[in-house]
Amino acid sequence: MRVDMKDWTRLAEETQRETPGPVASRPDPPKRRLAYPVTCALSVIVFAMYWWGPFSLWPKGPSNTELNGGARLALEIAGQALRDYARAHGRYPQELEEVLPYVVPIEYRLTAEGFELRATDPSGEPIVLRSH
Repeated sequence: MRVDMKDWTRLAEETQRETPGPVASRPDPPKRRLAYPVTCALSVIVFAMYWWGPFSLWPKGPSNTELNGGARLALEIAGQALRDYARAHGRYPQELEEVLPYVVPIEYRLTAEGFELRATDPSGEPIVLRSH
């Protein structure tokens, strides 16, 4: 099969007629070399301000008033547990561990009237609960 030069020319002319003009290219986006690093740095700074700074979302810890209230509540709970034990057994226990199965920073002492519980508040002052 022999290909004639006229055939090639005709094929090239048809292809040129069928092919659309040049495709419009999109303009290049503006250079954003600093946008990503600046955004990351600002994010880290804002996060650090909220974590460690004056705008912290997390409190520094419980206040002395809250700790004092927690110690008083622990004494009341232990006192109620001792009263319940005495009601069920007819006597107060010899040791606090008989009533409270976990270790608590409370001193327990039997007295003539019943019992005395002692704990300390954050300033070192004793908190005392006596049975009635």
